[in-house]
Amino acid sequence: MPQDFLRWFFTWQGRVQRLQYFRAGTVLVAVKYAIDWSVAAQFGETWRIWNYFLPLREASLFGLGGRQPVLYGILLAIAIPFFWVGIALTPRRLQDAGKSAAWIFLFFVPLANLGLFLWLTLVPSVPAEKVMILLPAVFGRRQQLVVQRLESRSQLRLALRL
Repeated sequence: MPQDFLRWFFTWQGRVQRLQYFRAGTVLVAVKYAIDWSVAAQFGETWRIWNYFLPLREASLFGLGGRQPVLYGILLAIAIPFFWVGIALTPRRLQDAGKSAAWIFLFFVPLANLGLFLWLTLVPSVPAEKVMILLPAVFGRRQQLVVQRLESRSQLRLALRL
């Protein structure tokens, strides 16, 4: 894979447009499901798409009940890079849509994360000068405006190179 392609998935910089977000999210969900399905099959388990949204009935805070802890440990380890990409893409898409980064909390809520994904694939991008920069609250408005101007200039330079 080209290095720029991987960097795009794992970086915190820049913006992600809605079609890019939709394509990346759809492909990543399909790949993750295929991997999880094949791993679960190796353990004699049936894996369905709703397993991501519905908790195990016999599971508790202290154990998985009759389930195989090794299987769920492997599934958790496999989920880490997908989780990272999701939390790298979503704030960048929120920024592109001119929305607050506070909406990222929905990424961690089952079913609400699906709603967030659908919403972010529908809401249009805003012009670069209106983008909310995801800076800490300690930065004042003046510093945020300076960063916005610098970002829009760098995006213009990048667009002129292409």
